[in-house]
Amino acid sequence: MHLMMRSMRRPVERRSEPGTAPPVTLANAPAGPGVRRLTILHVVESLGSGVTTALEDYLRSTPDHVHVVLGWRRPEAQTGDQLARLATDVVSLPPGRLAQLWAVRRWVKELQPDIVHAHSSYAGLYVRLLPRRLAGAIVYTPHGFSFERRDVSVPARAAFWLAEAALSLHGASIAAVGPREAELARRLPGRQAVSYVPNVIRLVEPVRPPAL
Repeated sequence: MHLMMRSMRRPVERRSEPGTAPPVTLANAPAGPGVRRLTILHVVESLGSGVTTALEDYLRSTPDHVHVVLGWRRPEAQTGDQLARLATDVVSLPPGRLAQLWAVRRWVKELQPDIVHAHSSYAGLYVRLLPRRLAGAIVYTPHGFSFERRDVSVPARAAFWLAEAALSLHGASIAAVGPREAELARRLPGRQAVSYVPNVIRLVEPVRPPAL
């Protein structure tokens, strides 16, 4: 794993001033000729159909930047995703919360990305607990706040809200996938820059069923 990290470091462009970064999100990341390529580390605790589809759309919309996906694919996940084709590299997170937390820290320290984009609740926890000296700009996309769930008890939802409220104080840009998610993010006590970055809807030519 360490050799893989070192081999990836060569094409990665470092920040000019480690520890500081402009408030850039995938919604406004510059691209095109003459623009510096950003290195974006996507942290995904669980690669599933909904989160993976949104992530693929982000990668398609910003192809001029370096995208590294650090994610955990649960054994029961059934996804025919295109991440290996769209991203610069896809790296597996280890199983276990503590192991994943330390893996995120190691990869951020090694790559020194311009943007760390956390997808879903646990990834948001891992990334926002990083020391500020390690991370560049932090972007968090909840893909649905956990305190909105209706398959858990009211005390559990309250605990989820308290966790999100506490983590919002760490400072991060929120890239919400829907208007309600953006509104809920603005209600949290932390001073967070909130952007609405909707999922891209792609039109697919319908396939005509075979003749009987």
